Amino acid sequence: MRLFSPALSLVLAAPGTVTKGAARFTALTDRLLRIEWVADDSVAKDHDQATLMALNRTFASPVVQKGEDEDGCVTLKTEALSVKYCHDRAPASGTFSANSLNVTMAAGPLGEVVWYPG
Repeated sequence: MRLFSPALSLVLAAPGTVTKGAARFTALTDRLLRIEWVADDSVAKDHDQATLMALNRTFASPVVQKGEDEDGCVTLKTEALSVKYCHDRAPASGTFSANSLNVTMAAGPLGEVVWYPG
């Protein structure tokens, strides 16, 4: 007997996604990011498996602004956060570092909070 059988949608509707090299950033909501680094650049562009956090992705897609600046850094902005990734500043391994990635979040009366990996 099946007591629980949710209808799951594993595909993100109209994703707000930015890729650069092996890095991929997806705005699942205006306050929820999926940050990935895949060693094989070709996989980063096509990899979109379900995660435990966002197994059912039928929620509305956020409004996203995407861009690339004169230094080759990519940005992804929503109403509540902004991601900036500079592939050329990443360590030799290509993984994320405080020099290559930051996420700026709106923090209400505190203004903005900036997160860096590491």
